[in-house]
Amino acid sequence: MKISIKIFSSIILVFSLLNSNISSTYSTSNINKNYRKIYNVSVLLNTFNDPFLSKLKKNLEDIERANNDKVKFTFYNTDDNLAILNEILDSIILNDENIDLFIINLGKFEEDTTKNIISKAKAKNIPLVISNIAPLAASKLYNSYNKVAFVDPSSENAGSIQGKMIADLWNAKKTF
Repeated sequence: MKISIKIFSSIILVFSLLNSNISSTYSTSNINKNYRKIYNVSVLLNTFNDPFLSKLKKNLEDIERANNDKVKFTFYNTDDNLAILNEILDSIILNDENIDLFIINLGKFEEDTTKNIISKAKAKNIPLVISNIAPLAASKLYNSYNKVAFVDPSSENAGSIQGKMIADLWNAKKTF
């Protein structure tokens, strides 16, 4: 759960950055005062079969349901495949989809892949939250883009978190 809180905190931070840019952009125009932007967030997960990522996806869907006039999450499964990840990113970016934020769980990919992802997001000025990245890679890439945040789920806690999720599911259902 600590990891979800970190990711959510990163999202709030990026939204705050976005909001400050948007309010200054719109402050001089004659837009209806009741106008509310719905933030479009593309979430690329390396799999939907992992218990933690499934829980993260469900939590983000719950956030969307509770804030359907503020945020829309679109989920993509990269199947832990670099070609699929790049195809999805290129499709979103090249088609000029109105994306306000990328959240990307890298899976097994490391520094070169991350560098490529950052450069694509930076070229379109899209804020980016990258999770599941090695701390060393994150420290090397941190200064490459001022709208990127890294979330490193501690691998020593991952097993404990997954175990707690299984225990919670067992206690809730008790029908396995």
